[in-house]
Amino acid sequence: MKKITAVVIFCVSVSYGFTQKVAGMANVIHGKIVFIEANPAQQYRHQGTIECSIAAPDNFERMMYHMIEKKALKESAESEEHEEIEYDALIFRPGTGFCKADLIQFYSEDGRKRSRRDGEEVNENFRKSETVLHKGVNLFVENTPTAKFTLLGKLEMPQNFETEKYEEMLDQMIMSARETYPEMNGIVFKPGSQFRKADIIKIEQ
Repeated sequence: MKKITAVVIFCVSVSYGFTQKVAGMANVIHGKIVFIEANPAQQYRHQGTIECSIAAPDNFERMMYHMIEKKALKESAESEEHEEIEYDALIFRPGTGFCKADLIQFYSEDGRKRSRRDGEEVNENFRKSETVLHKGVNLFVENTPTAKFTLLGKLEMPQNFETEKYEEMLDQMIMSARETYPEMNGIVFKPGSQFRKADIIKIEQ
């Protein structure tokens, strides 16, 4: 009985070590912060949700532009005219292929609600992120880790691996990274590579 208890405690400890959130800095695309496979580290309020059009592009960069340029309108009970939603960042929902995102707005430094003005620079504090584990791995997509890590090496998907599905590309990269670097626990995808190139890292926990 004592041996079984010890094993259970050990498993819980290991599991906890690999489920810790890892800090990062999310990128800004077309003036909006994008959180992909990550959540904001700063307090925010939910403003609305947007979904892609039926004829959405399959290219990542064009998809980001497509989503950010979509007009999200706030319904009003007092008027037939709907006001456009103000927001600072998008949190892309996992498993939707970038086709669904939550629109969020951060609070000001003193905790009060704020309105974003055209031309206003992005507050660097708002870019702080926390990873969401994908199959036990910390993924950094349009995101840079700020926690201490060791670069183990680089990976590039072969040209004969063809898929338009984002999730399939992630799964293949995770599988290849684990085979090549068994001690890895993080993948940093290279912007502009369509998820075919990445740095493989070991994050200190």
